[in-house]
Amino acid sequence: MTAKDNPRRGDNGGGSEEDMTASTADFTGQDAGKPTAADVFATPDDLGPSRADCLTKLLASVPTSNDDADLTAYLRDLTAHGLAVLFIAPGQKVPADMRSPKERREADEAAQDAAKAAGRADWTSVKAPAGVHLASSDPEVLARYLAKYRTAYGDVPVNLAVAVGPSRLVIVDADTAPQVDAFLTDAGMVGEPPTVRSPGARNAEGTWVHSDGGHYWFALEDGGELPADGTGSTTATGDYAVLWRDRYVLIPPSVRAEGAYTVTGRVHALPESVRATIAAAVTTRLEARERASVPGALADDIDAWAESVPWSEILEPRGWTLAARPDRCGCDTWTAPGEHASPKSATTHETGCTLGTYSVVNAPMHVWTDNPGGGVEEWVRERGSKTLSKLQTVAALYFGGDVGAVMAAQDLTGEPYGMNAPEGKAEGKVDEEDDDTGDVVAECYYPAGFWESRESLRRIRDLALAYRSAPEATLGAVMARLSAHMPPSVEVDTGIASPVPMNMVVGVTSKSGKGKTSVLKASKKIVEFELSWSTDPLDLDKAPVKFLPGENFPREGKIRSGEGIAEMFWDRVTESDPNSKRDRVVRRRVRSNVLMVTDEGSGLVKHIQDEKQTVGETIREAWNRMAIGQSNGTAETYRYVPEGSYSLGVLVGFQLSVAAGLLGSREVIEGTPQRFLFTWCKPNPEHATFERVSTLGKLWRSGELAPLTIVVPSAGLRLCETLQVRIDREHFDNWLADDDDDASIEGDIRSQRTSMVARTAGLLAIIDGRTETDQDGYLTVNEEDWTLAEVMFDRSCVIADLAVSDKRKRDALRKRKERARDLADRIEDEETMASPVGRAKGRIVGRLTGAGRVKWSGKGGVRAALFNNATVKDGDAALAELGESGRVRKTTVGRSEYVELIA
Repeated sequence: MTAKDNPRRGDNGGGSEEDMTASTADFTGQDAGKPTAADVFATPDDLGPSRADCLTKLLASVPTSNDDADLTAYLRDLTAHGLAVLFIAPGQKVPADMRSPKERREADEAAQDAAKAAGRADWTSVKAPAGVHLASSDPEVLARYLAKYRTAYGDVPVNLAVAVGPSRLVIVDADTAPQVDAFLTDAGMVGEPPTVRSPGARNAEGTWVHSDGGHYWFALEDGGELPADGTGSTTATGDYAVLWRDRYVLIPPSVRAEGAYTVTGRVHALPESVRATIAAAVTTRLEARERASVPGALADDIDAWAESVPWSEILEPRGWTLAARPDRCGCDTWTAPGEHASPKSATTHETGCTLGTYSVVNAPMHVWTDNPGGGVEEWVRERGSKTLSKLQTVAALYFGGDVGAVMAAQDLTGEPYGMNAPEGKAEGKVDEEDDDTGDVVAECYYPAGFWESRESLRRIRDLALAYRSAPEATLGAVMARLSAHMPPSVEVDTGIASPVPMNMVVGVTSKSGKGKTSVLKASKKIVEFELSWSTDPLDLDKAPVKFLPGENFPREGKIRSGEGIAEMFWDRVTESDPNSKRDRVVRRRVRSNVLMVTDEGSGLVKHIQDEKQTVGETIREAWNRMAIGQSNGTAETYRYVPEGSYSLGVLVGFQLSVAAGLLGSREVIEGTPQRFLFTWCKPNPEHATFERVSTLGKLWRSGELAPLTIVVPSAGLRLCETLQVRIDREHFDNWLADDDDDASIEGDIRSQRTSMVARTAGLLAIIDGRTETDQDGYLTVNEEDWTLAEVMFDRSCVIADLAVSDKRKRDALRKRKERARDLADRIEDEETMASPVGRAKGRIVGRLTGAGRVKWSGKGGVRAALFNNATVKDGDAALAELGESGRVRKTTVGRSEYVELIA
């Protein structure tokens, strides 16, 4: 239906196509040869079936009368086209709440129930969202609201708006002709009139601050989506605004004192330039969040936060409403809760404010009214300043004026602003043990399919649970022990480069007190090893390992240093001296198999981080079965272990925060953490139910659930042919990869993937009981072994990433607390010096600092030295306050009083 055919478009009121064409030409300065509104709304055949075209026709049908029947039909058309409509107070831009008192009460009660269920401490004061959230797409609701609008305001022109996000629109708001030109140039739409011409705005003095501007509408087609992140609006370089969610714009036939909103152009499909502007705004916000998580200047962190949090998110939840007119600088004015003679209670300045004073980020709010109410009124009264930054406003409204508490409680990184504290926790406080990593921890567990894929893995899982040990960590301990039992000759032939040795370094990781110490004991209880070679040291042909008769095999010890690892393969032995026919004690290389264990990895990490220590280097060399130790020392320090002549298993217990230290940039570049297979040392709560664990425990104690026996082979392993082809191709592609490619950067925690997966797959094959060899005498590693090993490796990387992110979180918390203390101290200092008593307190503290106990009263006392007759009362009051706060102690000796600084 065209504008001409629409029965709701009469000839009265300037609604004809000729009138519309004239207004468009006046607005855009177009001549007769350029597109006009008449061209836009020519015929139905001129418009395609796109949503933008449908909305263009819809806006062309705006009613020109104030008749309720026409308005009701128009509202029905708007909602039929997917628009969410909002009623606006007559002559203003402020949303009109047309809900009945019962509807408001029910909405508030529902919001309070939701807040209570979410654990919010202030749930009783929660109100249902209003403002833009009052928009509706239900024509029956809107018809009812229209009737209530008439009851409330009478026969006045009805103002309407659309909520941008729910209506699946993007709006470019250009307030001035230069902003229009800037946008059209950026979008490649030069000469295009606005979809809706806005009437402009005057300041309190009557001067035009916005004029010759308008709204460009862009419709999202079905399936088109925009980022949910960001604040829903951004200001582009040309000072025009791009709105995409949580915002609303007035539509015709709305009228304000400055004039009417009129349709002057068409609705467009969203151009890439506008989409790119939104993406850049969201990216900037995310980068600000990331930047704020890295130690940096306090001012930069606050500015990044202030730019990302709109004033509406701070003020509206506390009952402030946007006033109809902006200030003379073009910034928004707000009305405080309660009754006020003027709607201009405060002005919230923004970046780009025309005053010039506040043209930088983190512009403040200036309070005009004497009764702003709530915390703002208290802030102004106590501090004597009516200008508040966003941070100070939040402190005043939500944290009892405590800016330090805001700094401690809020992550100033642009996250959606959480103004309320959980139930049971003081508002504004952060628990150092708060943990938002639950979803990530779930990714540390091996999936159920992993355990169910093989009988050997099911047995290890069930045996571990029976022994009250985490299955993932227990499997890691079994692998470390198995590698320590392996003959040095056993390797995995991948078909590329050199065979992969079976030495394994396992990091059993969790938070404190989660059973890291018991994992090794559990693995020894539930798994037994059967050696497939002779244990007779005299049978040189059948004994491929070295060990001392009568000692445990393999030798176990704790990691203290790199030299200590090599020393484990040596020992003092007694032998006969052929010359003197006496026994003598000498140092010899006597072992080939060692298991190194440490329950807490903090000491190991410190040694690895110490550039003077060799433990990190030794672990890297031993993982590849390279030569370790030293051969250039004295007889007592000679501890050389040749390449390929030993097997080593390492098992280290890590708290998550300690593991993060191992994952520092220098350690990753050197390649140490890449040699660790991290396993999670806490049972999956979905699998380790009390009933299941109890049942498995009974089976274990009754002997029905027997330990698993693993045969340790003396034959090597080889990848099956299909795996060899696949791994060879992957290795070749990595070899030729661009050095600047992120995936090939040296130091990536995943850089040893192939080698780690190969040895893990080999160990899984052995655990599975693989005994049959191929024609060359090799055990075969199949594709299922490889797939299961990839699961373990991927979970290892998840744990490493979790450790790093946990450290960043804790570092950020520590930095915020430090910044909060610094800021609180600075605020306290400023407030202290703002009053006579405060200045007196500063003088007393300064005098007592480092002085110990000094005399206060009488001749030679501090009181007489610091204060005269005019200020002595302030000094006494200051000392009393310092005593009450616990910072100064006053004692009496005889007739004299003494004071000393204690805090």
